[in-house]
Amino acid sequence: MVEKDIEYTQLIITCEACGNVKRYMVRSKEECDRIFREFRCENGCGRNLYSFITLGTLRREAEPIENKAGAGKPE
Repeated sequence: MVEKDIEYTQLIITCEACGNVKRYMVRSKEECDRIFREFRCENGCGRNLYSFITLGTLRREAEPIENKAGAGKPE
């Protein structure tokens, strides 16, 4: 899996000090990084108390099914 296989959709930042939670719609890892870097808790809590999670979808192509003996044949 490589970075381009991930379609980022949401960034959730939580302040562990006060419980403040913010959600952001995102489209790239760079956007997630920028938002987290610039984030400041509205209650003035320390940056060392922030946690985050990124949500997204993995893009994968289906691998071709090899025709093995008897595979795909009705009984």
